Amino acid sequence: MHRGWLSLGEDGFRYAPFGSGRRAARARFHRYSDLTHLACGSRGLWIGTRQESMLLRRSHFFSREVPEQLVRQLMQRVASQPEGGAQLTRMMAVERRSETPSRRLATTTLAILCIGVMILQLLDPFLGAVYAFAPELVARGEWWRVLSSNVTHSVNFFPFHLLSNLVLIFGFGMLVERPLGSVRTVVILGVSAVAAMTASSWAGYEEVIGASGLAAGLVGAVLCLELRYPEWLPANWRLPRRLFIAVLFLQAAIDLSLPFVAGAAHLGGFVAGYAATLVLAETGLQRVASDGTVRALAALTVAGFALSLATPIPLLLRDGDAMAHHARVLLESWEQPTARYNDHAWRIVTETRPTPEQLELAMALAERAVFETGRSNPDVLDTLAEVFFVAGYPRAALEVIDEALRIAREDEYFREQRRRFSGERPAEDRPAPPRAPWPFRTPDGSPNPDSRREELAPGLEI
Repeated sequence: MHRGWLSLGEDGFRYAPFGSGRRAARARFHRYSDLTHLACGSRGLWIGTRQESMLLRRSHFFSREVPEQLVRQLMQRVASQPEGGAQLTRMMAVERRSETPSRRLATTTLAILCIGVMILQLLDPFLGAVYAFAPELVARGEWWRVLSSNVTHSVNFFPFHLLSNLVLIFGFGMLVERPLGSVRTVVILGVSAVAAMTASSWAGYEEVIGASGLAAGLVGAVLCLELRYPEWLPANWRLPRRLFIAVLFLQAAIDLSLPFVAGAAHLGGFVAGYAATLVLAETGLQRVASDGTVRALAALTVAGFALSLATPIPLLLRDGDAMAHHARVLLESWEQPTARYNDHAWRIVTETRPTPEQLELAMALAERAVFETGRSNPDVLDTLAEVFFVAGYPRAALEVIDEALRIAREDEYFREQRRRFSGERPAEDRPAPPRAPWPFRTPDGSPNPDSRREELAPGLEI
């Protein structure tokens, strides 16, 4: 009948997949009373039980008509069981559920949002800094980061970071959204997003970006459906349970072993996704319409994401007041990466028309960055020199850029900056900044292929 090993008994059947050695010895026993769904498709026969779902490939049968014959035999065996009539009724209800059109509104919208944000990041790298989750900045009023960080990805790891999360979102999102519907899936995503960043804050991460917390929430939701509600799910909507759980353990090991992976965010999203599904699944699987509370939570999630992406728009447009406000928030915090202080000071003096007050804020940020680096990073010293020059202190700018040149004597960029500060080059003719930070570049400013950074993104978890 099958190139695997399949034997029908009085109370159940034994099956070992094609290709397993000593198939009869490795065959697992499945009771007919545990059958939840049988589905024939182009790929073969899906058999669902309370313990697992398995696919018997059509190509492994000796005849392509055998799967349908096997379904009839299994249904007859189920009918002969003491509770067979009620079991067949449940199986037919699951079969009707399997005919439900695939719904991916929530997961597709999320994927489009992630792609759109990445396009904007490639056009303006400042967006990544503005949308990233930073616990202390959230505590100081930049609340939007809790949600915006979930649709922001690392440009340094492009496209791997984005694509890996999109694959998980599409794959597991379909397994959640199809049985539970889009409204409940949105709620699961919203709860997972908040939980992922809350766990990141508890773990002490300085910065976090990425949709992996949302993906982990969908994984938790799928696990909840598989462990708690297998009898409600069509067999072809499920994953092989043992393989699924093995992959989860492997992912946990990866999260613990890679220092730049936000394992706490994954765990927080996973637990939240599981818990939310536990609350929402029964009514969703029974096709009960979402009540007012669930719809309100879904609407709150959508509105929260929309506001989170829209609120910092003035900052992204380099509005002077918004830039100054963010500078004050940074200056109130001593827990940010040095690069954040330096970057914002540079943007104030090079991307806006700064007022005297804004120049003072930029100077304070640049001086803090110089202090924290022990005056040892020429790029940071260059920012302070630029602030001095724009503020009308060319002599101070020359003194600081000379410090940078003593560290990076062969760097042409710093030499051109000095010529500009000394008046040998027009003040408005600022040389193009190098494409890689010192000392990971060659004297012409291009990335140095022989250098190796210890940390691609200091303080950043993805």
